[in-house]
Amino acid sequence: GANGVVASSGGGDGAGGKDKDGVNGVEGEDGKFLATGSRDKSIRVWLVATGRCVLTLQGHDNWIRDLCFHPNGQYLLSASDDRSVRVWDLENARTVKTLGDAHEHFVTSVAINAHGTSMATGSVDTSIRVWECS
Repeated sequence: GANGVVASSGGGDGAGGKDKDGVNGVEGEDGKFLATGSRDKSIRVWLVATGRCVLTLQGHDNWIRDLCFHPNGQYLLSASDDRSVRVWDLENARTVKTLGDAHEHFVTSVAINAHGTSMATGSVDTSIRVWECS
């Protein structure tokens, strides 16, 4: 799993070239992992040292616009044009929480605070929402 990975902002280039055009990414603070999301509706977690994809996550119905790792390294948050935000359990490669219709339009950004107690999302609908994490 990707335990111990902490998020920082960063750009992804689709390491290994396996993602389609429109790739967005975030690197773990320790530099071991990179997560990318793309127009093909998939999320991939890459081992930076080898450039190898170690995990593929499917579930969104549209382009993945933004990603961030939870501070505990066990979860990845994703924002999508399907208007949802998902929380992914990286150890079990599955969605553990979905905020369907988180916004009235595409969700373009997601960020979580350093304690993992709240997150913020932004949208094309020009709103920013702050959510309590439990």
